[in-house]
Amino acid sequence: MEAEMLKIDLGHTIIEMVELTLERGDREHALVVPIQIDGDGRRICFAYFFFWRGSSYTTVGSKMTNELPLNFLSTEPNEWKLESHHDSCWRSDGVNSTLSGISSTIRKLTPKIVDIEVRFYQSPRKVKVESVTRTDHSVQVVYKN
Repeated sequence: MEAEMLKIDLGHTIIEMVELTLERGDREHALVVPIQIDGDGRRICFAYFFFWRGSSYTTVGSKMTNELPLNFLSTEPNEWKLESHHDSCWRSDGVNSTLSGISSTIRKLTPKIVDIEVRFYQSPRKVKVESVTRTDHSVQVVYKN
């Protein structure tokens, strides 16, 4: 007998974690969510989300990489692709659209893969930040030790 898979909406789960973990106006903390993407049982890559709520808006950054883990204790600036900076649309524009984009990119790069599994690689981490600088296309973050 084959085991049943319990499916959970990853986008909704991430959104709820942000809402529970980060208060609006908290300029000193951010949330980093590491995700592992597997195809047909093999690791394809990692995706990371960055969330910061230094005002009433939520800034969402992302990156895809084969490297693990990202060094969140580095005092060197860490660059993220800016996905969204909004008071409410960050949920659809920053999380759900980005997850869909990741899935589409994986399907284009590896068209023969039948089963794509996306899961947390490590527990999401609330990190201290020294500074967060946003441009039109990126977010520069310096972490606090």
